Amino acid sequence: MTMDKRSKRTVGWRSMVAELLRDFGSRGERSSRLGGGLRKRSEHKRKSFELEAMEPRLLLSADLSYAATSAVHDLTLRAVHQASDYYLRLFDTTTLAANGAALTEWALTTGSDLSVVIQRGGSTDSNLRDAAGDTLRVDLASFSAIDGFVRTNGGTLSLNFVGGSQLLSKDHMTVVGNAGTAGYGLAVHGSGDIALSAQGQFAGNLVISGDEGVSGDSATDLSAVDLTIQSTPTKQGGIVSTGILANANAAITFLSSHLTASGTLALEAFASVSALDSGSDLVPPVIDFVVNFGLAPPGRMRR
Repeated sequence: MTMDKRSKRTVGWRSMVAELLRDFGSRGERSSRLGGGLRKRSEHKRKSFELEAMEPRLLLSADLSYAATSAVHDLTLRAVHQASDYYLRLFDTTTLAANGAALTEWALTTGSDLSVVIQRGGSTDSNLRDAAGDTLRVDLASFSAIDGFVRTNGGTLSLNFVGGSQLLSKDHMTVVGNAGTAGYGLAVHGSGDIALSAQGQFAGNLVISGDEGVSGDSATDLSAVDLTIQSTPTKQGGIVSTGILANANAAITFLSSHLTASGTLALEAFASVSALDSGSDLVPPVIDFVVNFGLAPPGRMRR
């Protein structure tokens, strides 16, 4: 009787253990299947996540071009604030007194619009620019109209007057008027020479760069953080196979002008020539400084 009870108890215990093992095994299989499914889905997600290369983004310049065949050779650039809009407008200087309409304009809407190229025609009209001989007058007195826009969109206005080769005819740029207290920086470049007869106090840097020279008269009174005057012409060997002289003159001339920099005042002149063919006659570069400041600048001067 005792043996029978033990036998029953032993059989019952073994059955319980077997059931527990089966239950544990089934749980393991479910966990394995579940984990495997998660791993597969996770792996699938990782495989589907890919980084694509971004296309390059170029900061383009605003193109304030006028007709390639235009008979106008004396132009004036003015800034205009009209309602809530800002513009740079190009006028025929001879019609300004009669309130003539603008030849062309550029609306300022984003920071990229503050890098402006002014030229006759487009990229394929270089021959017409070579023969034109244009003059661009920058009216600084009008630029107070866009002061707020420039300050809140990068803080620097860049003007680049693209002329011709200067071999057949000369391009000129003049900067006139009183900018007052300008809360931004200004960079001006011209393919020809630049004549200054302007006033202004700039909160940023001021750069004036003329490929054919920079000059200032006694009315010139400009100040900035860093103030740089550059004349850096590069001439190639004249007209190909003609032997016409390639003469690169870098000239900076200021007579009784007032230039002030709280940082660095730099006068930089560098001229270079290179031959296009063996028949060209090269004249060595000429670098000339004529400087007579009305006031000694408090900043450091680099010559």
